[in-house]
Order: sequence, then structure tokens, then C-alpha cells
Amino acid sequence: MTATKKKWHTVLTSISCLFVIVGLMLMTTDFVVQSRAFYNWQFNKNDTAFELGLSEEQLREVRDQLRDYFAGRSDTLQIYVIFDGDTEPTPFYTEDELCHMRDVKEVFLGFRITAWSLLMVGLLTLIILGIFLRRRFVRALTSGAIIGGITFLTIIISMALLILATWERSFEIFHYIFFPQGNWQFSNSNMIDMLPYTLFMDAALIIAGVGIGVAVIFVVAGIVSKIFLKKSEYNS
Repeated sequence: MTATKKKWHTVLTSISCLFVIVGLMLMTTDFVVQSRAFYNWQFNKNDTAFELGLSEEQLREVRDQLRDYFAGRSDTLQIYVIFDGDTEPTPFYTEDELCHMRDVKEVFLGFRITAWSLLMVGLLTLIILGIFLRRRFVRALTSGAIIGGITFLTIIISMALLILATWERSFEIFHYIFFPQGNWQFSNSNMIDMLPYTLFMDAALIIAGVGIGVAVIFVVAGIVSKIFLKKSEYNS
């Protein structure tokens, strides 16, 4: 096999491994959005029920309605609650907030589609390479796992440091990119009180952490495989 072919095999496996890592990371978005434990952690951390003037039971109802909405189990996000001092139920969300959350749901759908597409393309490419390369595939995959993992780690850690250093500005830029219609700025908002900046920061750290963990596994597995390959060659 020529050096050029080996190089292209390494490039393809590296890109495929990178796709798999990014796909698995983006899939974590769905997990976070659907996780009762994550919301409960954030609500306790931010004393959300007190800040909103709701009972713990009503806050859980708002949480579950949000989860059902993003999972597609409910067509409506609106829910009626009784705030402290009130006697009649009132809508939790304003019309502007409902409009924005419809856009958020579309963004989450885009993340879901992107995650599955990257994962499927990455895995399918690796399967095809495995069929055609056979024994040579292990060597190509070993190099690809290391290069793909290190590439991801370099990009995600650089981005994480930049975003953490300028979190509020980065949060605004994210919204300008994904919500150019500009319907994401609210004042005196129940939704913002329930979902503050810190919640999104913790969610981003979890999602990035999963990606970093998967990438580290790829790199370590690649290095270990490379060591075994060299030992087997030496013994033979």
C-alpha cells in the first residue's frame, strides 16, 4: 500500500472519529433537556420556587410541561399557575416567551438531527473502511482515534476557555446566531427566573464534559492499541 493511500485512510478515520465524538456530545443536549435531576439541581441551587413565588409542586408541573414540550409529547408549552398572593391561575409564559420557545424547540431539533447525522456518517464510514481495509483497518483506526480525539480536545478546550472568559457576551452571540429574529430578550420574565444564565452555563459544561470524556477515551484507546501493535510487530 502506498504512503498516499495510508495517509487518506488515516484522514478518513480521523474525520469519522471526530464526527462520532461530536455526535455523541450533541446527543447529550437531549439528555440535559429531558433530565429531571438536572432541573431539580438547578432549582435547588437557585432557590427557583422562592424566586418565582411558586410552590415546589407547581414548579415541578412547569418543569414537566417544559420537558414534554421539547420531547414532542405536548403541543403546547403554556401552563397556568397560582403565584404567591394570587387567588386565580395565571399563565406562566408571555406570548413573546412562547414564540421564543417555539424557536428554541426548532434549534433543539436541529441539534438532534445534526447529532444523529454525524454519528451515522462517522460509524458508516468506519464500517465501510473496515470492510475494505480488513487487517489494515486496525492501524488506520488507531491513528484516526488519536488524531480525531486530539483535534476535538484542542477545539473544544479552546472554545470553552474563550466562552467561560466571556460568558455573557458568548451567550448573546449564540442567541444572535440561532435567533436572528431577536425575540429572546425579556424583562420581568418568569422564564428567565426559571432558566437563568447559570443554568445554561452548567448545561454547556455537562455537554462539553461528555465530549471531552469521549475524546479522551478515543485517544487513550488509540495509544494503547498502537502500543500493542508495535509489541506484536516486534515479537513477530
